[in-house]
Amino acid sequence: MLPQPGRFALQTRSHLCIPFFMALNIEFFRPIIDFKNQMDEMIALLKRSPLAVGRDEILVAGEKEFLYEKFNHVHGVPLVKPIVDD
Repeated sequence: MLPQPGRFALQTRSHLCIPFFMALNIEFFRPIIDFKNQMDEMIALLKRSPLAVGRDEILVAGEKEFLYEKFNHVHGVPLVKPIVDD
């Protein structure tokens, strides 16, 4: 029996999709420096891929948030006028 759709479930016409998260200790499988070097190479390869129409760059997971945090650290967190007025 399939679980009932809830807060984290996505019901589509053909199936029920529920997110799954897992954390692994990479060092159980290989030296961490080797893993990091391979990830750096894979990200560099990805960023050299052709861009989609209308896009300036390719971002990897978490990169946009990292850039926002870096900007906010230097310039402060931007405040939206309606929020400030409230």
